[in-house]
Amino acid sequence: MIFTSIYINILLCLLLLNFQWRENKSIIYLCLGLIIFNVRQIAGFLLNTESNIEVLTKLIFVLDPLGALLGPITLYYFKSLVEKKFYIDFKFMLMCVIPGVLIIINLWPYYHISFDEKLNTIMAINNHVYIRDVPVKHTLFFSFKIQTRMIAAYNAAHLIYALYYLFKENKANKFNLKRVKILYSIISILLVSILPIVLFLVYASYVSQDGFDFKFNIPENINTDHLYLFTLITPISFLFFPQLIYGVNPNTALHLQLKDAVDCMIRPKNEDLNIKFAMSTEKDRIIDYIDKQKPYLNPSFSLHTVSSQLNIPHLRVSSCFNKELNISFPEYRNRKRVENAIQLFKENKHFHMSIEGIAAQCGFKNKSSFYAAFRSVHQMTPTDWIANNL
Repeated sequence: MIFTSIYINILLCLLLLNFQWRENKSIIYLCLGLIIFNVRQIAGFLLNTESNIEVLTKLIFVLDPLGALLGPITLYYFKSLVEKKFYIDFKFMLMCVIPGVLIIINLWPYYHISFDEKLNTIMAINNHVYIRDVPVKHTLFFSFKIQTRMIAAYNAAHLIYALYYLFKENKANKFNLKRVKILYSIISILLVSILPIVLFLVYASYVSQDGFDFKFNIPENINTDHLYLFTLITPISFLFFPQLIYGVNPNTALHLQLKDAVDCMIRPKNEDLNIKFAMSTEKDRIIDYIDKQKPYLNPSFSLHTVSSQLNIPHLRVSSCFNKELNISFPEYRNRKRVENAIQLFKENKHFHMSIEGIAAQCGFKNKSSFYAAFRSVHQMTPTDWIANNL
């Protein structure tokens, strides 16, 4: 049971990378956070049982420097979603690494003792000889108990700042509705993952014979057989938010991917040629429809619009963009809208209407989404483009 959550988390990370890596490189932050959080959970529960002591010895202190990265990783993932790109700030990253380096230095004496000595130390901790702490001689600056609380406080500070950052950016309308749904889903999973553990810690501390003391200490009168079920909460909670796994494009759903794979295996080779020809023809129809009818000027324009208007299956339309045109539908739609805005600029429409008016006329729901799409295409704002080209 103890390692089941590791296998599930690895499978979950592979699914996330498979479905989202192409359009969302920041998914690597989410995968790293999931793995670190999961392994630290396991180490915490092992510390309170008498099984897998050798595994615990290999994990418990080695993971502390990585554990200090959970908060920064979460913040970076949220910022990447808001900025719609792989966000990285090397100066800030250097600051985030400093606590991990300090922890390594603090535990340097412990790292240099033999494995047998480490094993005896962990067994002593497990048997309450050291009362959930390591001997002072195994650390340089502060005890393991203080170190654990510092890591928790450091990560909590980053999580609070991340939530404040999201609130501020949401108030400024910096990200669209789909990304809002993803962010709310992630926050829901964080709460679902952390709240049961916090409640358990409060309960365990309350019933402890040593009196109320908020610490990860499982009293002897509590059955530990099912404690490892807590480690399954995070990966299982993702099942209730499938959009997080498959991404913002619903056509990347697993059952559709499997259906395509089975179809490729069972259909004849000459049928493959027919399908390629059909897709090429459909691609021409789609492009012709978009160029002539300009449906992208409608804010509600979507893949479903193309599918229903041309009577082409939804999945085929998505494949035409991703495989034939080598561009995602949202990116193609934004490029067409930006092209239309530039045409309006060339016609001097910006002298008679505001930037917000031009954005609305081109199909954008608000000014911020127009600016984000324009920067993505031309690496400058609309006003900068006007200044440089007109």
